[in-house]
Amino acid sequence: MQKRGPRAKTLGVLGVSTLAMIATPLALASPLGWYAGANIGQSRAKIADSQIANNLQSQGFTSSSLSNDSQGVGFKLFGGYQFNRNVALEGGYFNLGDFGYSATTVPTGTRSATIMLQGLNIDAVGILPITHRFSAFGLLGVT
Repeated sequence: MQKRGPRAKTLGVLGVSTLAMIATPLALASPLGWYAGANIGQSRAKIADSQIANNLQSQGFTSSSLSNDSQGVGFKLFGGYQFNRNVALEGGYFNLGDFGYSATTVPTGTRSATIMLQGLNIDAVGILPITHRFSAFGLLGVT
């Protein structure tokens, strides 16, 4: 029996998923006003194999082998408006990729599940100009 889908019970074992945005933002920016950009990088999920095995056992299955897919490619598309040299408002869409597991079980069968992690965000951006071409910034918002 194969089980796939984002609502599978055993996907509660997906722990913290992090996205390391490696690429420099592809920002289309002017000093003030509207801007847009994109990030791309590797994402990883921490999948607790022991919790998956315990969940399967509570359903009457024994896992003879378990493999998981804990790496993906994540990306973010964002845009915003910079009101002055110190304040901007930004929104975006992010997709951390697909993660999941597949378990061969006894009684004979395969159980598997996947999840896609994605969402929207809106952030207030604080900007601290350090030089004419270099600034530090911080984001505070909701996802």
